[in-house]
Amino acid sequence: MHPIRRAGRRLRALPVLLAAAALASPAPVRAAAPGRHALGVNIAAPSDWDPTQPYADAMKSARRFGSVARPYDEKAAVDARGWPTGDAGVVVMVGVPHMAGTYRLTFTGQARVDAVNTTDRRTRVGRTSRDAGSNTTSADVVVGPAEQNLFLTFTGQAGGVKDVRLMRPGHGPTELFSQPFLARLARFRVLRFMDFLQTNSNIQVQWADRSLPGF
Repeated sequence: MHPIRRAGRRLRALPVLLAAAALASPAPVRAAAPGRHALGVNIAAPSDWDPTQPYADAMKSARRFGSVARPYDEKAAVDARGWPTGDAGVVVMVGVPHMAGTYRLTFTGQARVDAVNTTDRRTRVGRTSRDAGSNTTSADVVVGPAEQNLFLTFTGQAGGVKDVRLMRPGHGPTELFSQPFLARLARFRVLRFMDFLQTNSNIQVQWADRSLPGF
């Protein structure tokens, strides 16, 4: 995902996290409840290689779309919202263990979807279906037990696929943050957002640099 889009997504999620932080940091200071640490925690910057994987929709921390042959090159032509305008590939996760399970993929358009550069032969795309009325394609992306990478390619859709979502196992379409991520945060009373928002390297300068709603 493009750095500007990454930062914009984090900024849109900030009110939710700040509310959680406020609830987790009552005043005056008192002893931590059993199971909670009277300490703060840094939240890592979301990325495809971050083991935290904070979002319920894995596409929210994916890289910018790349070519089909090299999804990691981030060279696919994209529209104003960041969706590809032709055949493309995308890096969803790299070097992230313990992410096995069946992910639910949906997108606007009709394209062939493949999992490439896998490290586990059991990683695959299956149960593909299409709703012609809404022009929506759905599929199961099965991530094998030994898999640590997830690269997807989308081919055959004129104008490229749009609105790609990849919900993690056990997560519904309305969930923003992953359940394991929230469970880990619940142990702490203070959250630090410097890395999450890339305070020291945020490249957004102008209002036009922001990510638009809906992506």
